[in-house]
Amino acid sequence: MNLGRSSKIICLLLIFVFFPSLTPAGASKSLREKKSQVDEVSKEIRELQAEIDFAQEIYLAINSELEVTGRKMLKTYSKLDSLEEDLGIKRNILNTRLREIYKNGNVQFLEILLGAGDFKDFLTKIAILSRIIECDLKLIDDIQRKKSNVEQMREKLAKEKLEQLILRRRKKAELGLLKTKLAKKQRFLINMDREFRNLLKQEEERKQSERLKRAKNSLPLCAEVRAVPCYVQPYVMDHYITGETIPKNYRATGLKFYGVASWYGNEFNGRSTSSGEIFNENDFTCASLFLPFGTYLGITYGDKHIVVRVNDRGPFIDGRMFDLSKAAAQALGLGLGFVQAEVLEPVF
Repeated sequence: MNLGRSSKIICLLLIFVFFPSLTPAGASKSLREKKSQVDEVSKEIRELQAEIDFAQEIYLAINSELEVTGRKMLKTYSKLDSLEEDLGIKRNILNTRLREIYKNGNVQFLEILLGAGDFKDFLTKIAILSRIIECDLKLIDDIQRKKSNVEQMREKLAKEKLEQLILRRRKKAELGLLKTKLAKKQRFLINMDREFRNLLKQEEERKQSERLKRAKNSLPLCAEVRAVPCYVQPYVMDHYITGETIPKNYRATGLKFYGVASWYGNEFNGRSTSSGEIFNENDFTCASLFLPFGTYLGITYGDKHIVVRVNDRGPFIDGRMFDLSKAAAQALGLGLGFVQAEVLEPVF
């Protein structure tokens, strides 16, 4: 019986080796289907991971902006409290003065004038009364000015509160989106084998390493960044400038965008960007909601041209396309305006 079984096994091996055409077609088909499924799942995971990374970048950028606007609001609250306190003191002084005038009527002033010993004394007393009236008028002007400052500060605070509200709503929406995508990713992971999970872990570690590397290689805040000429083909007649830290020669791609650009700096200087790089307001960089980090852009505003590098996410105000660094905006003479942007390729 054992001999017969061994003979069958040998015969089957000979058939598979010497006559592969007789091998069951279902076996190779099954392998192809499995490979196809693996490729499809891998592609879905890569796409999902890219979406998650982007959502995290936006979330980090919004958090950073919320912290900055929060500190601005605290300063505004402090200034408003001080102004209102000062206004209250001035009002109390004026009210006391008005009560005295009302209580004494015009008699006091007449008694002062009639009590003059001679004409010279009379003129002296008139001058004194004029100074008193002048002081009262200055006090009234000062109160009006303080009141105007308080109203301006209240308007500023209302604007900052609105910005906070918009950012918090955006953050809530992005957080919900991120949670949904993370949950979807977790479901994928449950169905993945160990090899897939290891590859995904390696990819996440690589991206974290890139963020740390960007932070480490960031331009020191104390470093001076000179604006230097650069060249963009085929726009040889246009005078472009950029920061000395990025390439000086580029080729236009023809991929253009048109929209409103603003700028940011000051409180954001020295903070971590969504890419991991430390933001330096003196460098020629910009924030974009959709362009990949490291993208070079030629920005045109009026008759001025600059080249910047994308290293952050933003802006988060509807209707705006780019947030330029302080130095880049100053080079364009831009506070808030409509610009043309074109993706550029560095030429080495």
